[in-house]
Amino acid sequence: MCSVRPRMQACQHACIGCKKCEKICKFDAIHVIDNHAVIDYDKCRSCGLCVKECPKQCIVKQVGKRPAVVKPKTDAEPT
Repeated sequence: MCSVRPRMQACQHACIGCKKCEKICKFDAIHVIDNHAVIDYDKCRSCGLCVKECPKQCIVKQVGKRPAVVKPKTDAEPT
């Protein structure tokens, strides 16, 4: 059985500060601070409710990685 639990990751560049993720979290693990979602990984249980609730899709699950801020993708990325 895999012991690595998916972690939530929030993108500070896409977050609009709507607080939908904060309101849906049953573990009080996510708060909007300065209009950006901030996840308390000690409280987060990786239930995924915030991922489903985010209207900008800027909270994602990661498996086997440490949480980090996601860089937004652009159309003109250098090759």
